[in-house]
Amino acid sequence: MQGFITVHQAAEKWHVTPRQIQLWCKTKKILGVQKWGRDWAIPMDAVRPPIKHKNNITTAMQEITEEAKILFGDSLVKIVMFGSYARNDFTEGESDLDVALFLECKPLEVIAKRNELIDATINLDYKHNIMASYRIVSANQFEDCKDGVGLYSNILTEGVSYYERPQKTFS
Repeated sequence: MQGFITVHQAAEKWHVTPRQIQLWCKTKKILGVQKWGRDWAIPMDAVRPPIKHKNNITTAMQEITEEAKILFGDSLVKIVMFGSYARNDFTEGESDLDVALFLECKPLEVIAKRNELIDATINLDYKHNIMASYRIVSANQFEDCKDGVGLYSNILTEGVSYYERPQKTFS
């Protein structure tokens, strides 16, 4: 493979996941890429494709944060983006924007709170051409489950925090 690097080497070089490299190869976004059997060969001098939607994502997350602050007020504890956009291995036009909102609320109130947020932000999906998926989590429930595996673990390890409620100070 002289003159070429592997998917894993390209992922390290460009600071993205191997899955993102594979998607770029499959969609021919890396010039000169070749498929050898089951493996992709990326030219050593290939240029990293630009990651699109970064500005849309930032703007969408800012607008989601503002809507959530209005809707939930002091019960809003934290907002975290997680999933493929946080990992930078999203598929343009296919991936959804995963957003976890942590609220001081009872677990039974979570569904109603999620529906309120969907109603308030429905136009953001069209405005930014991004489908947002919300996970509303009771802050207490999260504290009880965060050391486990699965979704809560992913939110902690890969999540990008967009809002954290300021600590209350008492004088």
